[in-house]
Amino acid sequence: MKRTYYILMTITLGLLLSLYACEEQDAGGPKPPTIEDFVITPINGGGIISYSVPNDEDVMYIMAEYIRDGKQYSDRSSVYKNTITIEGFATTDKVNLTLYTVSRSGVKSDPVHKEFTPLKAPIHLIRETLKIVTDFAGVSVFWTNTTGKEIGVTLLSSDDQGNLTDPKYDYSWLVDAKITFRGYPVEEKTFAVFLTDEWGNASDTAYLTTTPYFETESKKPFVKYNLPGDTNVALGGWPFSRLSDGIHHTSVGGGNAWLTTTGKAGHMFTLDLQERMQLSRITMWPRVRTESEAFGSVNVEKFEIWGTDQINTDKIGDVDYWQDIPPVPEEGGTQVANFRDEWQYLGEYTITQPDAGEGSQVEANLQACFNGFSFDLPIDAKPIRYVRFIIRSVFRGVEPGIYPTRPLDDYFMISELSIFGDNTIPQN
Repeated sequence: MKRTYYILMTITLGLLLSLYACEEQDAGGPKPPTIEDFVITPINGGGIISYSVPNDEDVMYIMAEYIRDGKQYSDRSSVYKNTITIEGFATTDKVNLTLYTVSRSGVKSDPVHKEFTPLKAPIHLIRETLKIVTDFAGVSVFWTNTTGKEIGVTLLSSDDQGNLTDPKYDYSWLVDAKITFRGYPVEEKTFAVFLTDEWGNASDTAYLTTTPYFETESKKPFVKYNLPGDTNVALGGWPFSRLSDGIHHTSVGGGNAWLTTTGKAGHMFTLDLQERMQLSRITMWPRVRTESEAFGSVNVEKFEIWGTDQINTDKIGDVDYWQDIPPVPEEGGTQVANFRDEWQYLGEYTITQPDAGEGSQVEANLQACFNGFSFDLPIDAKPIRYVRFIIRSVFRGVEPGIYPTRPLDDYFMISELSIFGDNTIPQN
C-alpha cells in the first residue's frame, strides 16, 4: 500500500509541476535572443551604444540598465533604432552596463554585461569657461555651453561674518551665456558661483572678492530732446509722458503707454537724462492689451541705442545729418557724415518670447511682459547725457527698404522705460 501511495504522489506532483511550467511559459513566453555585435562609443558624460537588433519578431525593445550616482537607471530604445544614448555621468569612472532585449510579453533576454569609461562631463567642460566679473550693483557670470542643454547657475554672497549665504538662481541654454546678479551695495563682498546640469551634477565653485559699482535709476519723468528725424507725435490719449510715469502693466488690459501715430511720423526718439551717466542697463515694458497680444500689436520688438554727452548744435539745421540712413558717399568716394560719426553705438537689442518649457506659453508671456525686458549695455561705454533710440521693428508688420525690419508706418508703442547707471561720475 505504501509503495502504491508513493507512486501516486510522485505522478501527481509531476503533473502539477508540468502544468505550472506550461502556465509560466504561456504567461511570459520564451526568452528573446540577446544583443550581439554592439559597440559603445564614449561621449562627454556618457556613451552611445550601437548594436544590431536581433532578427526576431517577438523583440519589442532594447533596454540598458546602469548605475549613476548610486541609483539604478534604465533607458529603452525601440527595435526601429539601433542606438541608445546614456548621459548624466559627472565622473570618468568606469560604468557597468547591462543590455537586454525585451519581448512583447515583457520577458527579458539573458543579460549582456559591458563596461566603458565616459569622457569628461559637459558640466566640467563648461566650468572651464566660467568667468565672474564686477558689474553695476553686483556681478556678471559668463560661460560657454555648446551642448544645447539648459545650464543652471547658483550665486552665493558673503554676509557680515564672512559666511556665504543668500543663494540666487538663474539658468540659460545659450551658447554664450551671461547672467547678471544685482541688488548689492557698494561694499566689498565675496561671491561664489557654481553651475548645475539637468541631472543634478554640480561644477566646482568659482570665487570673486570685489566691490560692485554704484548704480541708480535715471531721473524721471524723461525730458524729450527733439532732433530732426525724431517722432514728435502721439495718438490721442497716449502721450509721451506715459513713457516715464512709473506705471507699467501688472495685469491684462491696461492702457498706460506712449503710442505714436501711423503715417511715417518717425521711428526715433531722443532723451535728455539731465546729467551725465555711465549707463549700465535699460528695462522696457510692452503694453499688454490682451493675453494673445502680449507679443503683438505695435509693441517694440527690436531697437538700437545710441548716446553722446553733448549735442552738436551746429548740426541742428542739417536735417540729413540726423536721419536714420547709412552714410552716403559723395562723388570722389568720401562719405557724408551723419550723427553716427559722433555718437556712441550702445548696441541692438531684441525682445523675445520666453521659453515656457512644459508650462503655459500664455502665462509665461504675460509674466515676462509684467516683469519687463532688461538689457545690459556695454560696461566699457563712455559716459553720456543724451540717449537716442531707433525702433527697428515691432511685433506686427514690417516694410521693405534699406532696413527690411523697419516698423510699418513708423508706428510703435512702449508702456514704460527705465534707464540705469552711475551718475556719480564727473559732470563737467
